Amino acid sequence: MVINYQGKSYFKILSGEKLILLNPEDQRSFKNAIAVINTIYNPKTQNTNDLKNEETPFQINHQGEYDIKDIKI
Repeated sequence: MVINYQGKSYFKILSGEKLILLNPEDQRSFKNAIAVINTIYNPKTQNTNDLKNEETPFQINHQGEYDIKDIKI
């Protein structure tokens, strides 16, 4: 597992081919991500209507337990 600090409160978590984003700055980084976790409101990442279906990651905006593509969050 590789955890990269991207600045402010933005982290990329990579394990093999699976990428999870924590508080991304904008939608440009959504490519290849399977999940996006937002702990703070960011209007630049909330609207995913502009992305194609295969590029749209699962959005997590509330607390809870999630099972996404064999990853438990």
